[in-house]
Amino acid sequence: MILLACHPRRELSFEHTVELRGIVYDNSLQRETSDYYRMLTPTLERLFLTSFRSSQLEGSCASCTILQYRNGNSSVIVHFRLRFIHQASQPLSSSLEEEAFTRGLTEALNKQGIPLATYGTISSAFLTRPSEASPYGIELKSGSCPGNTFACKNSQCVWKENPECDGHADCLDASDEADCDCGSRPAMQTANRIVGGSKASRGEFPWQVSLRENNEHFCGAAILTEKWLVSAAHCFNEFQDPKVWAAYAGTTSLSGIDPSTVKAGIARIITHPSYNADTADFDVAVLELASPMAFNKYIQPVCLPGAGHHFPAGKKCLISGWGYLKEDFLVKPETLQKATVELLDQVLCSSLYSYALTDRMVCAGYLEGKIDSCQGDSGGPLVCEEPSGKFFLAGIVSWGIGCAEARRPGVYARVTKLRDWILDAVSASPAFTALTLPETPSSTNSSSATTEGISNSITSTPRAISTISSAPATSKSATTARPQECGGRPGLSKPNKIVGGFNASRGEIPWQVSLKEGSRHFCGATVVGERWLLSAAHCFNQTKLEYIKAYIGTTSLNGADGNTVKVSIKKVVQHPSYNPIILDFDVAVLELASPLLFNKYIQPVCLPLAVQKFPVGKKCMISGWGNIQEGNITKPESLQKASVGIIDQKTCNVLYNFSLTDRMICAGFLEGKVDSCQGDSGGPLACEETPGVKATAAVPKTSGPAKPTQLPDCGMTPAVAFNKIVGGSAAARGEWPWQVSLWLRRKEHKCGAVLIAEKWLLSAAHCFDVYSDPKMWVAFLGTPFLTDIDGRVEKIYRIYKHPFYNVYTLDYDVALLELTTPMKYTSTIKPICLPDNSHTFREGSRCFITGWGSTKEGGFMSKQLQKAAVNVIGDQACKKFYPIQISSRMVCAGFPQGAVDSCSGDAGGPLACKEPSGRWFLAGITSWGYGCARPYFPGVYTKVTAVRGWIAQNLKL
Repeated sequence: MILLACHPRRELSFEHTVELRGIVYDNSLQRETSDYYRMLTPTLERLFLTSFRSSQLEGSCASCTILQYRNGNSSVIVHFRLRFIHQASQPLSSSLEEEAFTRGLTEALNKQGIPLATYGTISSAFLTRPSEASPYGIELKSGSCPGNTFACKNSQCVWKENPECDGHADCLDASDEADCDCGSRPAMQTANRIVGGSKASRGEFPWQVSLRENNEHFCGAAILTEKWLVSAAHCFNEFQDPKVWAAYAGTTSLSGIDPSTVKAGIARIITHPSYNADTADFDVAVLELASPMAFNKYIQPVCLPGAGHHFPAGKKCLISGWGYLKEDFLVKPETLQKATVELLDQVLCSSLYSYALTDRMVCAGYLEGKIDSCQGDSGGPLVCEEPSGKFFLAGIVSWGIGCAEARRPGVYARVTKLRDWILDAVSASPAFTALTLPETPSSTNSSSATTEGISNSITSTPRAISTISSAPATSKSATTARPQECGGRPGLSKPNKIVGGFNASRGEIPWQVSLKEGSRHFCGATVVGERWLLSAAHCFNQTKLEYIKAYIGTTSLNGADGNTVKVSIKKVVQHPSYNPIILDFDVAVLELASPLLFNKYIQPVCLPLAVQKFPVGKKCMISGWGNIQEGNITKPESLQKASVGIIDQKTCNVLYNFSLTDRMICAGFLEGKVDSCQGDSGGPLACEETPGVKATAAVPKTSGPAKPTQLPDCGMTPAVAFNKIVGGSAAARGEWPWQVSLWLRRKEHKCGAVLIAEKWLLSAAHCFDVYSDPKMWVAFLGTPFLTDIDGRVEKIYRIYKHPFYNVYTLDYDVALLELTTPMKYTSTIKPICLPDNSHTFREGSRCFITGWGSTKEGGFMSKQLQKAAVNVIGDQACKKFYPIQISSRMVCAGFPQGAVDSCSGDAGGPLACKEPSGRWFLAGITSWGYGCARPYFPGVYTKVTAVRGWIAQNLKL
């Protein structure tokens, strides 16, 4: 055994190599994102850490780090490090450590093997070579005031919680209100789960669907009709693009090897408009399939209950899905699982969840736990069999705490309360023919099917509809074009878009207008004055003026924003030379019935002078609600934007067979991929100049109404707040003015940082483990877009890592970066407030994480800054998730159920919390975690209050 000594009195590290028998090595163990690695690594960490129980070293082993996996002889060889913190009065020798470790490991494996699902069972372990040790010491300093008080500059101790910058001077010298020009945002105004079940038989749940995101099972769903599925809205928090989803039906196999498996693309995803991601209220979504499914004995719709359908407490119902079999299990089952659960009393269940339940939720399970849905079952069905033998959809798997825990039953979206919306959503589509059957459907001849028994096949001809109304006449129904058998289980035997663009933020394009005829968006327009809009003449070839309305101040196509202004059109004046055949002089002026009141969300664009030049290659912006894919008739809900380049007129004329006139200009890219499309007609092509934005279109000379006047402040986008972070959403310019992107060699974003003073940034020390030369780094500030030419680039002069930073445990994971030149603060570049070391960020506080990291584990970096709300997790709760690794310099944030987290590329970024004063304080620095947004592995952040003294010492604060 080799002992590496640095400071033997405080801390020791021993390295071991162990051969694990009963499992076989696979090359996937070299990839941290592989299922094998993700299952084996935490299992071994827990095994090795708990090997010292009942020994004199119990409680001394602080952490375990897996360093390497290698191939053995039909075994796995693992090399790892154990870190100990011991008392100086009890010397720790390598022989003592090895003896205790060997004895504990042997006892653990003698009791029973450790199963690893399909990878085998660890039956024995053998220490194969000496271990190594590396001790060093850590020492902390304490301040003059007690830890839970604020220390004023005059040495006064203030016992009030979080007194700094709260607008009230608590210190006699008012030092608690000094240096408070920070943390403000001048641009701003303001789950997945079957445990305790058994395998389902083919055809037993013919309405069950596996929703795959990029070929990986992510959620469940239930079949409503040949073209429609129903699932949980929270399944689509992160991935709303239908193109990344596919539905697998007719199978119980997760790998889809059944010959009856049918794969269908998703054409549309419609989430409930009142869905609340924070409370999981109205957690329902309907999915339109790209092509209809043909029903057979393995593919059938579930019955949608009437609004008055009664599912009494105590009723036994069924859940099904491919979710995890255990709460901490990381591999989903190959075969569809089923379990019987009991509907619970609403008042009782609400009390178990601190009265967080709403009328749109229903509980099922058992108070003693043991049976429940779990991660991966989200969106799947909770079905109840009626005396008729029909199965009705009572609930949709939504949320819960843990999996199958006592007094923590599963919570489901209550379908009877959401049924009317489901019917409205699907019946709005022409492809939907009917949804409701008469009370007593005819032509049925089926026997009752049970989970244990075998039913006779239904002999009637399958028909096209998926719900039965068991409610009285007051129940909402749709026209029944052709009645459809549902709930049976016959197979149970024993011109107009932005293509290539992104969502625009509120206020980012404040001159954008949606023109609607009735409720249908048909064209865009641009605000050029209080009473005037500019659009394309061809938009009004076949429209009636009295039906046209302009929607302004919103990015939402349904106009749900609180700042949306709806105005009638008084007059449309097309250019007198407009040619509808060749679209020459394709411009129209619209006079509004009433003047607009400009605000941060409604602004006019600047009209260029006749001599204004827009050079070839200049980057400009297009925006609109047009189709986001050619041939796709579905328009996006959010305003789309894209950057395009001005194209040489001669080149473009050649591409269009010399059909261009002098009244036309081309923009886009010769290689395609980014363009406007059907629905964007009449919208703006805007080019930013100094001081504002100029439009390339001009108002025609007419003998009609007066020309719109040009405002001196036109074209200025107020730096407004709008809206990876895994499970987050896009941030807008000025929303997080302290956020910094750190670029390595000016080539790529590597880490985040946060601005805390004119010349100082704060980041994570581990960002500089490999590249510590400040000349290799630059800071990019003032923009949420990594490709934005308006961002400010600053060189790094010096990098200071915390002297106690531990590269293995990531303790004291903090670094200060000194800029070469001080920053000049603007509305998009501001420092965040640093908390005093006595500042308290309460458990459960809602804070925000931001960064450009991967938007999913193993994914690519985001080009636009992402943000997400997370809850501060208490120290004791955090240590339950990471029993050994958490030090007093760390704080956890996230959610036990996962779904929202920081990820690769977000390291060094801020965990920011807003205080009642309206100021934002830096609670943490993104440091580490196990995977990204995994259940029960929240993000871990360096606790700023714990390193505040070191920061102040270096900054002389």
